[in-house]
Amino acid sequence: MLPKYDINKLDDAMYDFNRATGISISLYNTEGQVVTKKGTSIGGYCRLITSVKEGQRSCSRSNRILFEKCKATKKTARHICGAGLVDITIPLLHRDEIVGYLMLGQLKLNEQLPEDTLLRFPIDREELENRYNALPLYNDQMIESIINIATMLTKYIMLENMVRSQQNQSAMAVADYVDDHLSDKLTVDSVARGVHLSPSGIYKCMRQSYNCTLGEYICARRIERAAKLLEDADISIEEVADAVGFSDAAYFSRCFKKIMGVSPREYRKRLE
Repeated sequence: MLPKYDINKLDDAMYDFNRATGISISLYNTEGQVVTKKGTSIGGYCRLITSVKEGQRSCSRSNRILFEKCKATKKTARHICGAGLVDITIPLLHRDEIVGYLMLGQLKLNEQLPEDTLLRFPIDREELENRYNALPLYNDQMIESIINIATMLTKYIMLENMVRSQQNQSAMAVADYVDDHLSDKLTVDSVARGVHLSPSGIYKCMRQSYNCTLGEYICARRIERAAKLLEDADISIEEVADAVGFSDAAYFSRCFKKIMGVSPREYRKRLE
């Protein structure tokens, strides 16, 4: 499978996650090469570690081990890297095949810097300890919560078509058709006619490519478009609802809150 990445949208998603949590996050391709840049914020401790060759080699080796573990199980993998921090890798799956990896790192689980880390790298002990002590401390429960949130991010990435297979032309045709007709009354039959597929073909296509129904996909796209329109204070909420295909403003508000966590009115207030 040859994945296609929407770099701009992925960078924005990584940046938002990093800004909200303060945790370094990057998306890697199936070859273990970094795809995004904005979510990566290397702290002073890791910069100090990678300032020496031993640290660079240890970091690269740790990443390879984690990627291989994730690749073999197709499940989230985590371990303590050579610098004593928790690294996490979460697979992005398409048709049960890995098309990329989210990597989160630089999470301090232990209050004290492990002694073997101090001995591993030819770096001044006091400086290394000072940089380590400056890192925020997490516990297992917090890390599990971070994994859960990042796992939801992987589903969002796939649903929003930020990573997709170039081989699946039908899925891309459905996505393009929906985007071009968001303000119209969309049904399985109308979309099927528009992309020259059968209704059953639409159902199969959506399940295999986006792991959701056509209705769920359309709703998510409409809410995403609505969120952008709400940035314009001159457009009423009723006009926004109509522009993205909701004839009932109350139903639009319920759908918006279900996906975004707040009502359209509250969302707009937060933008002020």
